[in-house]
Parts: sequence; structure tokens; C-alpha cells
Amino acid sequence: MPKKITQAKIQRFYGRILLGFVIIAVLLTIAIVYFSFSKTIITIEAADLDFSTETIVELANPDAEEISETAVPGVILEHTTTVEREFSVNTVEAETPAKARGTVTIYNTYSQTQPLIATTRLLSEDGRLFRTDETVNVPPGGTAQVTVTADQEGPEGEIGPGRFTIPGLWSGLQDQIYAESTAPMTGGTVATKVLTEAELETARDSTFEAAYAEALRAIETELDSINADLQVETSRRQILSQQSSDEVGAQVSSFSVSTTIHILAAAYDENALEQRVLEKVADRLPEHAKLNLDPAEPMTVTIEQANPELRQASLRVVLNGSQAVTLDHPIFDRAQVLNKDRTAIQRYYAQYDEVESVNVQFSPFWVLRSPSLEDHVEIKLAD
Repeated sequence: MPKKITQAKIQRFYGRILLGFVIIAVLLTIAIVYFSFSKTIITIEAADLDFSTETIVELANPDAEEISETAVPGVILEHTTTVEREFSVNTVEAETPAKARGTVTIYNTYSQTQPLIATTRLLSEDGRLFRTDETVNVPPGGTAQVTVTADQEGPEGEIGPGRFTIPGLWSGLQDQIYAESTAPMTGGTVATKVLTEAELETARDSTFEAAYAEALRAIETELDSINADLQVETSRRQILSQQSSDEVGAQVSSFSVSTTIHILAAAYDENALEQRVLEKVADRLPEHAKLNLDPAEPMTVTIEQANPELRQASLRVVLNGSQAVTLDHPIFDRAQVLNKDRTAIQRYYAQYDEVESVNVQFSPFWVLRSPSLEDHVEIKLAD
């Protein structure tokens, strides 16, 4: 019995040692798997911070003997033009009664010439009275056209095409000598139109744009003869004079506006200008930042000074865009985010204005903290 008890104790002792080795092996395996396969990917969405700067760039004639290295090849051109246009007034101030008018054809199926003096009465089928405007002689078996005017003012005289009798003739001739119209009588009311400020401004704008388009065409024609490779990219427009035939409030049905403008136009290679500007303002960008130009309008260019005779100019260029942090910034040092949970990582980056948002991905799925090894942490910027 004592021998069996001793053997059992020995077996239990070695069993514990074996179990300990198994546990240690499992723990070592877990540690090896953790350190070998655990990984954290931190995706940073950089904040777009407004960035705007301006500089002066010289525009130099490509045909000049010497061109500065900081200048952009290009030319400055000018043109003056005048455009005058007629416009209708559409605003009705009041409508007043008037006598409708129209044209009729007199038919004479009788055997003799029929004279009809001016103011001869014509009676429509519905009893509307008109009078001829002039004397006519209607030959036998022939016709004559004459204008007629309603006897009474107002829209009642605006009748449609029809037949007219001539009451002043003997009743036996009224079936042989008569009148007909093929178009309506019009003008029973007269609209009094007044020129408004809005109509005048619209006309001014219209002639201004027409003058600008005409001047630009002239400049482009001249440019083609000088350097067909360049294009007009910016211009400065000045109204020299703008006159209208009538003032606001005038009772007119139409009016005219004349506009004279002067244009300075700069022609250059836009890509070359952008490259030169970026070179000039590169040192103004903060360290560890990149410039993202506004895709809609990366540059705003205005003509600062111009010498049309030499075809030279100074351009004021404003860069429009935003700045964003780059990965070489010290805040993206991986040592700062080792062995941290998601909340701690997000809290770390939240203190920097350069960071808009942070996405943290741990792997494998059961890992809840970033690794302790820098090469197992990946930091990248979102596209």
C-alpha cells in the first residue's frame, strides 16, 4: 500500500508539471500569435484649412529680346468699341380708347364707275359703322382697296373679317357695290407705355455685354495674328460712356442705348502661370502641409498694371484652396499611439486642428488595443 500511494503521488506531481508546460505553451503560442499577427490601421481624415495667398507675376512679351526668369510669356492687348441697340418698352402704364382701323376691298359689279369720297360710311353685318379714309373710284366690274376707321372709339370696333354695306348708296345698288375685309379691325384701345428703371438697366447690361463680346472678338483676331498659341484668360473692362435716347418715366414704345467700353485683355498660358505662382508662394505654406487648389477656380487673376504699347503687364494672382496636413507631421509619430485602446487613440488626435476625424481598426477581431510594436501600426491619410 505505501508503494502504490507513492506512485500515485509521483504521477500527480508529473501531471501538474505537464499541465503547467501545456499552459505555458498555450500562453506562449497566444503571445506569439498576438505579436505576430496583431495590427492596427489608423485612417486619418485631414482637415481642410482655408489657405489663400496672392502674388504679383510679370507678363512678358514672348517676342522680347530678354524675358525675366520669374515672368510668364504672354501679351496684353486693348480695344475700344461702341454698340448701339434699339429696345421695345413692355411696361403698360394705361390703356385709352381709340378708333379701330383696318383695310377693306370695295367690289363694284355695276356697269358704271362708282366714286366714293373720304368718310363714306360702311356698315358691318352686326351694325358697326366705319368710314373710308380717302376717296376712291371703283371701276365697273373691278375692285379698290381702302383703309377704314371705326366711327366710335373703343374695343367695339375690333371686329373680325366680314362684309360691309354702303348705306349712302341707293338701296338697289347696295347688293352690287359693297365691301369685304379679310383681316380683323384693330386698335380699339391704345396702350400708353412707360420706360421703367428695370427696362433701362436691362438694356444697358445688354449693350455692355454686346460691346464686350465685340471687343473680345477683335482682340482675339489680333491675337491670332501675333501668337496663335496664346489665349485670352483675363480682362479688365471699363465703361467709357453709356447713353439712352430716353429717360426713366418717358412715355415711349421704344428707346435706344449706346455703350462704349474699353478692354484690356491678358493672353498667356494658364498652366505656366499656375506653375510660376506655386513656385513663388511655396515658402508661405506651413511646414508639413500640402496645398489643395480649388478645382472650380484655382486662381483669381486681375490685371494690376499694363503697358499695351510694349504688350507687357503685371498680374495680381490670388490662389484659392485649402491646406492639409501631411504624414510626415510629428503628430503622426506611431510611438504616440502604441498600446492604446480606440478611445485613447481618438482622444489623442482630437487635440489637433489638422485632423478632422479618425478611424481605428484592430485585428484580429478580438484585439482591443494597439500593438506595442511600431511596425504593427499603420497610419494613413484618407483619400
